[in-house]
Amino acid sequence: MATPAAASSNEFCRTDSSGMRSCGFSTMEQCQAMSSGRGGSCTRDPFLPTASDALAYQPKHSGSKGARKPVQNR
Repeated sequence: MATPAAASSNEFCRTDSSGMRSCGFSTMEQCQAMSSGRGGSCTRDPFLPTASDALAYQPKHSGSKGARKPVQNR
């Protein structure tokens, strides 16, 4: 099971009632305080990578076993 990465600056976003997003919040609490009385919602920035993204791709090595040999012309 992957553990979430530590929060970084600008990791949390507030989306107001008109759909405008601002991602200048370091914590969820900062975002919620800004939304208090104004409406809107707070979420983690959807464009930041997650811990599970780091393992999403593993390139194949060109020198691995079972590699095809070039065809020789006779």
